[in-house]
Amino acid sequence: MKKILFSLLLAVFVVEGCATTKFKNISSQVTPGTHYQKIIVHNNLEDSQTRQTVEDAVVQQFQAVGVSATASYTLFPAGSTLVWADKKKTIQADGFDAGLLVQIVDSYSNTTPEIFANHCAVDVSIAHFKIQTKIVETSGFAVVWQAQSSSREGMADSGDFSVRGMMTSYAATLVGELQNEGVVVGTKAN
Repeated sequence: MKKILFSLLLAVFVVEGCATTKFKNISSQVTPGTHYQKIIVHNNLEDSQTRQTVEDAVVQQFQAVGVSATASYTLFPAGSTLVWADKKKTIQADGFDAGLLVQIVDSYSNTTPEIFANHCAVDVSIAHFKIQTKIVETSGFAVVWQAQSSSREGMADSGDFSVRGMMTSYAATLVGELQNEGVVVGTKAN
C-alpha cells in the first residue's frame, strides 16, 4: 500500500508544478557592452487573459533581477486601434530601449505511461509549447537577439495545466539566459 501511495504522490509531483524550459538556436547580434535596461514585453496571443498571464510572468522575472519591464497590454490594451507607426512612437517616447516578443508557435499535449521504481505504471499527460523569442532594439526596431524554446507543463487528469507555471519557468530560464549572455544586467542579486 505504501508503494502505491508513493507512486501516486510521485505521479502528482510529475504532473503538477513540473514545468521545464529549454532554449536552443540562439542568435545574437547585440553589440558587445549593450545592456537593455527598459524593456516592453509583448506576445502574439489574442486571448487577453492569457496574453496578460504571459506578459506578467516575463515582466515579473525581469523585475525580480532589477531590470525595468512593462507588459505591452498596459500601454496597448486589447482593442487598441493604434497603428504600428504610432505604437513605435509611443514605445520610443516612453524610453524603452528594447522590445521582447514572445511568439507561441506551436502547442500540443501527449500522454505516456511512466514506470516507477516499484514497477507501477501511471499515465502522465504533458502540455508542450514551442516559443520563438525575439529582442528588438527600439532605436531602429531591428531584431538583435532571438531563440527558440520548448516548454512543458504537467497536466491534471481533467486536461488542465498551469499557464502561469509554464510561463514562469519560461521567463526564469529566459532572464537567466539573457543575464548569462550580458544582454541584460540586473541590479538585484538572484
